Formats: sequence, structure tokens, C-alpha cells
Amino acid sequence: MDMNLAQTLETLFAPVIEGLGLTLWGIETVGGDGQLVVRVFIEREGGVDVDDCAKTSRHLSLLLDVEDPVPGRYRLEVSSPGLERPFFRLDQVRPHVGGTVEVKLHTPTSADPARRNYKGVLLAVTDDSLKVEVDGEDYVLPWANVSKCRLRVTDWDAVKKGKQPR
Repeated sequence: MDMNLAQTLETLFAPVIEGLGLTLWGIETVGGDGQLVVRVFIEREGGVDVDDCAKTSRHLSLLLDVEDPVPGRYRLEVSSPGLERPFFRLDQVRPHVGGTVEVKLHTPTSADPARRNYKGVLLAVTDDSLKVEVDGEDYVLPWANVSKCRLRVTDWDAVKKGKQPR
């Protein structure tokens, strides 16, 4: 993801989204079929609905037309981060200690030079790292080296009964 573009979009979008009574959870940009996809994740206490996403999309589309920060063709997608939410900042991860996370690193760590992907239980979050247990082994993963991090639901039956994943 182009971090400069994501930061530019976050600066543009945050005030508009907050003005709608919502919170900007994060922005993801991915290329595909000669067109950039700009994914905007919004949240609110109690959750967001389709109307929130549609209204936010209309406002952001107008803003993008005026400011024109995205080079070339793009598609705007607005949604909630969902149950298996991506994390964009370390403070977003902290409430999910005890839950299952999937982490992809930019480069392997010295603890395991052949590994960039981890899926396990989130044991702790410090000011600059995650501690994840994978197959009985604990790994400390520096947040600066994390390219992607997402919550994974392991008990869908509990979710169906109304329990939120950690």
C-alpha cells in the first residue's frame, strides 16, 4: 500500500467521516485490473449499517472528485471492518488480547528467519510489538515490521449466539 496516499486520504476523509458521527477505522489501497481500489473502513459504537456506508461513500466520492488525490482510475469501497477486522494501528489490536490474529511481516525476524506469516493467540501488546503464541511457541513481532494484521474468528458458533470475538 502506498503509505503517502493512505495518509493523504486519511487526512481528507477523517473530518468528513467524523462529521457523519462515525469513526475512520482505516484505509487500504490495493491494485487490480488496472484500477486502484480504495477501501475505507468505518465504525461507530453499536456498529454501522448499509445506510451509513452508502452515505459515507457519497460524501467521500464528492470529496475525491474535488480534491483529486488518487492518480488514475480507482474504485471506492466503504464498509465496516467486520468481525475479522484488519488492524491499522497498534492501539486497535490491544482490546483483542486473547483472540486469534493473523500477522504478515515485511521481513522475517531473527527468531525464525524462514517465516513471515503467523496465526495464533494474541498474548500481549506493548508500545511497539505484539506477542503471539503459535503452536506452543511465543513470538514477539515488532509492529514496525508488520505489513498486515487481522483478527480471526475461531468459534463461529459463539458468534452466531451473539458473542463477540476477542
